[in-house]
Amino acid sequence: MNDKLQAVLTRLKNGKLILILGILGVVLILLSGLAPKETQSVVTADNFDAVAYQQQLEKDIEKLVKDITSCRATVVITLDSDIKYNYADETKISDSMRESDTATDKSSDGEKNRVIITDSSGNQKALVVNRELPQIRGVAVVYDGANNELTNEKIKNCLMATLSVTSKRIYISGKGGK
Repeated sequence: MNDKLQAVLTRLKNGKLILILGILGVVLILLSGLAPKETQSVVTADNFDAVAYQQQLEKDIEKLVKDITSCRATVVITLDSDIKYNYADETKISDSMRESDTATDKSSDGEKNRVIITDSSGNQKALVVNRELPQIRGVAVVYDGANNELTNEKIKNCLMATLSVTSKRIYISGKGGK
């Protein structure tokens, strides 16, 4: 054992082991750059689908209603519009001062220009500051047992809380006109 330790120490002194470990480290770094990178599916402004968003909301609400009532429900959600974008504006303000005998008048004229950014491939786009999801116009829920006012109230409160809509935009009914 002592002989092996002395052999390692001798190699360390000569620097060959350090050189070999350094080369091995560089090779590992280069190989890690060749490994395939994971891609994530991200919903961006370019690939937003209002219909898919609406369908997902309907599925989520159907599950909530089923959890509350233990009954299968049909849910229809109507969206008011598509996604809205708020862009960054650059405002140039020019002030003009006029002095009169009695008072000083000041007027400001503003000129707005959109802030433009250029991506790595040279494409120019307006800088998006904020994206607003489509507003919900109304929600209809149809399920068995809708004649129970307490359950209807629970569903209505749940929809108002989760979708941020008023009770006027929610309709709850039983199947078959119940």
